[in-house]
Amino acid sequence: LQHEIKNIREAGYLAVVYRRRRLLLTPEDAEAPTSSTGETVKQLLKLAVPITIGAGGLQIFNALDSMIILGRLQDSLGMDHHAASSLFGTYSAAQTFYMLPPALIAPLAIGIIPTVTAALTLSNFREARRTEESAIRMTALIGLPCGAGLAILASPIQELAYGYGPADLSVAGPLLALLGVAVIFNCMVTVTNAILQAHGLVNIPIYTTLVGGLVNIITDYILIGMDQVGIYGAAIATIAYCAVIMFLNVAAMRRSLELPPRILWQFVRPMAATAAMSVGAYFSYRAARALLHSLTLSLLVSVLVAVVIVQKKMTIRVVAAVAVSIGFGYLVDLFMLIYNPDMVIWQKCIALVVGIAIQGLGVTLVSGCDMMLPAPDELNNVISRKYNKKLSNVKMAADGIYVAIAVIINLLSDGSLRSVGISSVASVLLTGQFVGIFYRLMPRLKMEPFFKDGK
Repeated sequence: LQHEIKNIREAGYLAVVYRRRRLLLTPEDAEAPTSSTGETVKQLLKLAVPITIGAGGLQIFNALDSMIILGRLQDSLGMDHHAASSLFGTYSAAQTFYMLPPALIAPLAIGIIPTVTAALTLSNFREARRTEESAIRMTALIGLPCGAGLAILASPIQELAYGYGPADLSVAGPLLALLGVAVIFNCMVTVTNAILQAHGLVNIPIYTTLVGGLVNIITDYILIGMDQVGIYGAAIATIAYCAVIMFLNVAAMRRSLELPPRILWQFVRPMAATAAMSVGAYFSYRAARALLHSLTLSLLVSVLVAVVIVQKKMTIRVVAAVAVSIGFGYLVDLFMLIYNPDMVIWQKCIALVVGIAIQGLGVTLVSGCDMMLPAPDELNNVISRKYNKKLSNVKMAADGIYVAIAVIINLLSDGSLRSVGISSVASVLLTGQFVGIFYRLMPRLKMEPFFKDGK
């Protein structure tokens, strides 16, 4: 039901954008020949089917990967099911950190597709390459430091996050360090896939993913069965998997694109900065751990040193950003400790109001900074600015419409209101109010430059 409502909201946003852009069409544009419905559907399927098959194949390879890891640990190394599952759990926990940097790159990759496609439509190949190189450079700026940080501080990161002891860290540390090497390859796979898709070469990422998946399975099977490698073979196979896909994608780009992006040049400065950052972070952590005898403070010092080396200066903004991020982590932990399904009604009400207030603050900050919003919130933003209405009121009205749609769908499907409760109604009534409060409050905190207006 949530996905259906999300689709309805996104369709509404697209309809508004289409309506606005259509008004800008000239009479010549309106009289231009258009594709028939059948041709349009055929073109959509031609793009969507390969992408869907590629995503499905990736899920299949992930499932096979898990089966092979557990099977080889038990069959070749003689582990029982409990020991094999424990090692696999350690590997999965390390993968949680490994998947964070690619998650940051995914929106960037999705965002360049329409820009590159628009440039190619106008036969502006230089503009397309410029956009692609900007995306690759941004990927290097994010992926290289993230991967290096995970590799260098693998053990203290997991000690802090999971409370591992020395025995667990002896396995978990090298695992995350190896996966840190795979981070940049994984990030580049995401971007190169997007570039190939923007050029209409949607089948190539499928083939490269299939080849990489086969390499992953073969490497898993061979390395995990070796006594001296064991579970580390899974991390090495991940490196091989991502590296093979990336190099195949790059080779396809050089062969098929009119002006392929200059990839190596985009990595020169980020690699130099990452090398200096890695040395500073490693030695500062070792020194801080010896002097302070505190894991949290030592990691904080190493992160600050790494950021200062990259930015070449220390500012209040840097210190505040690190402090806020750590404080936010503790705040999340605090809420998780406070939350209890058996809380009494007044405790649940307080938790609900606090959650809605935080949601309203997020909407205010993202909208006020004029950042790209998800389709439903961007729809509210467009309506607010076009018709000069307060965003808080638009937000309340839109949320009320979505809840009404949910009620109608529930009643038509099974005659109940199981998906709509008091929290949904409270969110409709309070989120917009909190947005209005925060919009009025922010200028008093001297944040006027971040806001377009006071709505």
